[in-house]
Amino acid sequence: MAFPQRESVHLDATSFHLYGRYDDEGKEDSEEIRITYGYSREHRPDLKQFVVDLMSTGDGRVPLFLRVANGNEADQAVFAELLRDFRARLDLDALFVADSALYSAQNLATLGNLRWVCRVPRTLGEAGRVLAETPRVAFVESGLHQGYRIAQTQSYYAEVAHRGLIVHSEELRKAASERLEHHLSLREKELGRQLSRLSHKTFACRADAFQALPRRSPPSIWRSISAWMTRRLN
Repeated sequence: MAFPQRESVHLDATSFHLYGRYDDEGKEDSEEIRITYGYSREHRPDLKQFVVDLMSTGDGRVPLFLRVANGNEADQAVFAELLRDFRARLDLDALFVADSALYSAQNLATLGNLRWVCRVPRTLGEAGRVLAETPRVAFVESGLHQGYRIAQTQSYYAEVAHRGLIVHSEELRKAASERLEHHLSLREKELGRQLSRLSHKTFACRADAFQALPRRSPPSIWRSISAWMTRRLN
């Protein structure tokens, strides 16, 4: 079966939660899928579920592969095998697209010569190193999307050399900064209320007063406390 050589195939997984009682004991070696607890994409970890893996053409119009799996199956454990087996069954020189679950040392070795693209988990040490070592001058304005800047990188991970693309969104940076500022403002107000309550208490010594402070207090709270204690002690 032949497909256009430049076609891309997108792989993703989802979960479907179920109501009712499902006995999943003793099915580890069975061909039946296990309806059981797992990572819930529907935000219902209290319910058992099953997982569906789907591959489609890049425009999403043509489904090419569907698989139903156990409710506790991890994407990272199966994505590379699914792509390799799919490529072996079809005469399809495609670019395979998946999320960050595809990016692991074991999966890169499994993919072999397949062409693939995915997001790299930022928690990965190699990703942190590349982000830290890429200078700002390496970024250029994207010709496709306004407000985005991109930088090309070369990386070597799990004995595999590959190219990378770092994408910077000014709008997302501003939104993240605003969320952080809002969170810090709320936290500082809460700590200020706690400080106000503490200011009406009497402590035997400075050490006792500091021991009663809420943990992870921001510097501004500590400055207020120092000023308040100086006034009380003087």
